[in-house]
Amino acid sequence: MMQADLQAIVRDGRLGSGELRTLLLLVSEMDYENKVTAKVKTLGNKLGITPEQYQRNVARLVKAGYAIRGSQVGEAWLVMISPAIASRGSLQKSQMLLTVFKSYQERIVSGKG
Repeated sequence: MMQADLQAIVRDGRLGSGELRTLLLLVSEMDYENKVTAKVKTLGNKLGITPEQYQRNVARLVKAGYAIRGSQVGEAWLVMISPAIASRGSLQKSQMLLTVFKSYQERIVSGKG
């Protein structure tokens, strides 16, 4: 994550402290494909908030374009963090993930996702 990216996130008026804390937790939990698969209750507990509040925070991150909510896997939910925010691994892999992320966003916006 670049310093300019962090400053842009902090200045983003759509996000409050709860959403920022949720974003930081998701970044700390993401795998090498920028995905987090965990129980909502577990992540809410780590933040000291209810599962419902966690879900609202994720919804705001999705609306702001910082994340994509994926499918439910058992009791867990998949969330993908935008590689423009943070990524693990090589620059080449990060660029590929950003292309995938943007493709998912376009499908969601068009109603095909």
